Amino acid sequence: MSLTREQNAPWPDGRELDALVATALMDWTLSAESWYDNEGLEMTVFRSPDESLIDAFSGWLNWRDIDFSNLEHIPHYSTDIAAAWEVFEKATANIKEKGEELPTLFASYRGGWVCMHGNCAGDGETAPLAICHYALAITLK
Repeated sequence: MSLTREQNAPWPDGRELDALVATALMDWTLSAESWYDNEGLEMTVFRSPDESLIDAFSGWLNWRDIDFSNLEHIPHYSTDIAAAWEVFEKATANIKEKGEELPTLFASYRGGWVCMHGNCAGDGETAPLAICHYALAITLK
């Protein structure tokens, strides 16, 4: 999944951002499946990278129509620092391989947090949110 710069506007923390990070960076997939719920509606499915975890819901494969509050298995990347750190590790893997200096994560003098490396940066009220915004920013590079 690739994002435009407009789509990467500062997203608030929450399940929609978690799902976006999961599909844009953490190798979760989003697909319409060929099975149906008890009302005959096609199911849309988020699958974990190893396909062991699935969040499924009725409806078309349309981001605007997803009820993100029902996601059970996608980690809480935007609010849980342990889950956000997995995002940070994945987002910085190629930087580590090159032997470059890692991105910095710091408290901003204006309040909130900033995660940055080179000309990519993400900020947020919390460290997990800043990490998620940074991770989405690097997908645009």
